[in-house]
Amino acid sequence: MRLINILLLISLAALTACAGAPSRLDNNFGDSVRSMVYNQIADPAVAANPDPAPVEGFDGEKGEVVLHEYQDNVTKPEQISNEIHLNIGR
Repeated sequence: MRLINILLLISLAALTACAGAPSRLDNNFGDSVRSMVYNQIADPAVAANPDPAPVEGFDGEKGEVVLHEYQDNVTKPEQISNEIHLNIGR
């Protein structure tokens, strides 16, 4: 019974050690990703106020060809020709 109480106190002490105040790193968590995404915007003024009108002037046939080329070549991974064999413990 005494051992159970000691183990319970040790586990509670360990759990309270994990529940500390946020560190300096937590305050800046994700800032680098937000900065990278923001810096990829070509014109921040246009990104803040986008034009609600649809984009016009692109040829539909060219768009269809581009879409099919993308689906045929980019989305299908290449087959691996060389198998990798790992012999562990031999």
